[in-house]
Amino acid sequence: MIGACHADDLGYLFKNIMTPELKSGSLESKSVRRFVKLWTNFAKYENPTPDEKELGIIWQPVTEETVNFIDIGEELTADVNPESERMALWREIYQLNPDTAQFL
Repeated sequence: MIGACHADDLGYLFKNIMTPELKSGSLESKSVRRFVKLWTNFAKYENPTPDEKELGIIWQPVTEETVNFIDIGEELTADVNPESERMALWREIYQLNPDTAQFL
């Protein structure tokens, strides 16, 4: 499977004996710096991108209709509704079984 799993971000935020050394200027190093900046901005301002000039992007909040997200790759890119087919399945399950709302 591609993508991140639960708690994969902890190695970026907190160094430990399993954390590899990153080459200065590498894509990995740049990605970790951006990731940490998003988290610290969120902790400080309740907004991971309070100033578009800082990271070159604004991360819009999630709404009932739209899941806004940022892809942290070679560049930061904003997009909407990841895994839309999977989410449609969950919406359909909920609509067929409204009592499952307690689990959402």
